[in-house]
Amino acid sequence: MEVSALERFLRAGDLDAAAVARDLVVDLSAADLERVARAVDGAEGPQARANLLMHPSVLPAARRGEALESGLREGPRSYAALAAAVGLDEVDVGDLGERRAGVVAALLDLVEADTGLVATRAAAASFGLLTAPEAAEAVPLLVHPTAQVRRALLGAVLHAVGPTGLRAVLDSPGFADPDVTDEVRRAFEADGFVLDDAVAPLPSLSFLPNLADWRG
Repeated sequence: MEVSALERFLRAGDLDAAAVARDLVVDLSAADLERVARAVDGAEGPQARANLLMHPSVLPAARRGEALESGLREGPRSYAALAAAVGLDEVDVGDLGERRAGVVAALLDLVEADTGLVATRAAAASFGLLTAPEAAEAVPLLVHPTAQVRRALLGAVLHAVGPTGLRAVLDSPGFADPDVTDEVRRAFEADGFVLDDAVAPLPSLSFLPNLADWRG
């Protein structure tokens, strides 16, 4: 019996294989969509769920925001959180609907709670999702102990507040606590970052482990 493209995608345990299989998943039937909805809730195991979170465009649009926020909320030791942070690259802000603010809050929680890959991916995923008020709330996280996380989050903050440099952001009256902004300024000066640059260089985001290799 021939294995369907959806079956191959849900069962793929290798990230490259999952990406190839995902491209073949088209024209899903009503039964397929029901299966996908069950799988993202965990009914077919962690691998199928992870593949859907990493490629949420397979999900019905109405389920994407909910599923991604749920994955992010599992915390930095969970592969589901990593998969959801990566998967946000596949969705438009509009796809998140009323879940956007919850997704942003979950991403920033991951940044605060972790110092490794999940925090870096969460910071990068916040690019294009933060509003200006949320960017102000994120400023204290710019003193994160991991340089890659600092740079990724800075890119999201600068994108949210408009075409300006970090110095102008930190000097804006009332934007953030002065003690915090001074600490942020020192951290980025130590990194060699030019405070007047309006664009932050993004860190390399190439490495991702398969679920079977994940150690949390």
